[in-house]
Amino acid sequence: MQDEYEIDIFRALGHPLRRKILCTIAERGSVSYKELSKLEPKPGVLYHHLRLLGDLIYQDDKRQYKLTKKGRRAYEFLVTMFIEPEDKSIHKFLTPRWLLELLEGRIVFVIFAIFIITSFLWILSDGISILLVIIPYYQTHYVPKIFLPLLNWLLSSIVISRLLRLSFGRNVKVLNIASKNIPAFIIINLYPIIELLVISPLLRLLLLFLIQFFVLLLFISSVSVVAGISLRNAGMIVVALHYLSILIALALIHF
Repeated sequence: MQDEYEIDIFRALGHPLRRKILCTIAERGSVSYKELSKLEPKPGVLYHHLRLLGDLIYQDDKRQYKLTKKGRRAYEFLVTMFIEPEDKSIHKFLTPRWLLELLEGRIVFVIFAIFIITSFLWILSDGISILLVIIPYYQTHYVPKIFLPLLNWLLSSIVISRLLRLSFGRNVKVLNIASKNIPAFIIINLYPIIELLVISPLLRLLLLFLIQFFVLLLFISSVSVVAGISLRNAGMIVVALHYLSILIALALIHF
């Protein structure tokens, strides 16, 4: 029950605007819709986030927004446990938690469509990607190349979900992890273009390293966002996934 309670709260607080709304209500005791509209002037967007806060807030007889008992506990969780990104830190760009928090609703469908489209780029390459590891010049005869990115995306999300459960007791749904991981796999899908356009093997190897480096950082950010853990702890999960990817890659090369 405790795990489910924490995950429910974290999902509600998984967007910066909802955190601002909750903090505003908590600090003032009660807030009108007009006051909340100063945080987000678009009515449709504001109602959307108020709805996602669910039973953390309610309106009294005077139409004032207040925190429920559960909402007060969520606020305590927010101020004591939640780790906001450092605005003036380089981590804002290297590990963009703030950006991944915005991946909700229609935006997820748009970037998923981009992911599917870019997956066809692997037709141009002699290599394939296994989870986070790109293997140049490795041919597979069991799964068509265009399906491998989708398979990798799903498998990595499942593995991360299990690792979070085992390591930190976080019961995070695979779908939540998968939606935040899409940008990382879009970057992986760009490798065939680099392979096609870059002639120098040394430069191609360097770009391959950079791709995997930024993909790992994006994965760390997404795990931190969906699980509500620090970037350091999220890094431990992603490193474990990366080493698993390497083992799978080595096994397939010799298969």
